Amino acid sequence: MSQRSHIEVGGWAARHYDLMMDLLLVGRYQAFIERAIGRMDIRRGDAVLDLGSGTGRNICVMLKVLGPTGRIVGVDISQEMLKQAQQRCRAYPQVTFLNRRIEEPLPFHEEFDKAFISFTLHGFEDEDKERVIANAHRALKPGGMFWILDYNEFDLDRQWFPFRWAFRRFECELASEFLSLDLKRMLAGHGFGNFVTHPFLRGYVRLLGAEKLKEVLMSAKADRIKELEKQIEDLKSRWPAHSVPPTMLQQLEELEEELERELRKAEEDKTNAQADGSGGL
Repeated sequence: MSQRSHIEVGGWAARHYDLMMDLLLVGRYQAFIERAIGRMDIRRGDAVLDLGSGTGRNICVMLKVLGPTGRIVGVDISQEMLKQAQQRCRAYPQVTFLNRRIEEPLPFHEEFDKAFISFTLHGFEDEDKERVIANAHRALKPGGMFWILDYNEFDLDRQWFPFRWAFRRFECELASEFLSLDLKRMLAGHGFGNFVTHPFLRGYVRLLGAEKLKEVLMSAKADRIKELEKQIEDLKSRWPAHSVPPTMLQQLEELEEELERELRKAEEDKTNAQADGSGGL
């Protein structure tokens, strides 16, 4: 984690994080987070990935909508916060936690309907923001939504002096840079689109929703199929029939097996896309 970031919380701050949030919003944090999560169109039975899940307070709000058939996975690097979250969610077997860095590869692939990150993305360097976004994209099902609750875009220098002073005094340098970041453009570069914005707290904060586009996913699958076909053709062209070295033969078989899987999956996606009217590969 960059030394310019303040998002990793430990010690006293981790133990009293919820209290600090309540004091910061003058006792209105619970109502604020309930309003924000209420805009995420979470449905009963959804699978939700909470990146930087903290003390689990947001998860408790989501559980009210998800019901017993939904599930949530919370990922956080702070063991102190995870202990609080596990204690808070101990009565809910559909909630699990993972002690991992969210900017490093995560073991999820197209299994979540929603991904959520709250006041965390601003604390990463841009290259790590890209990695977090890539993790969310990989974890979401096609058509799934990535919801980012964080600072909106605004000119800090034009704000009221006490606000400017407090922001620069208590927030990290990366947060100030985040205010001018074209986040939608960054998300679009990873295959997200159909953006939805809900402003909060006089527009200083926004809930930004980004859909994992099916068309981009299908295009990527098509590119992978072409790449596999070319690799197989190149390998076969190097040796006459029945004279391929054993190591190359194994590689060829693996490539052909992967190609078969990709073709089968592409055909399934095409059938599903035609059924819902979204087009084919």
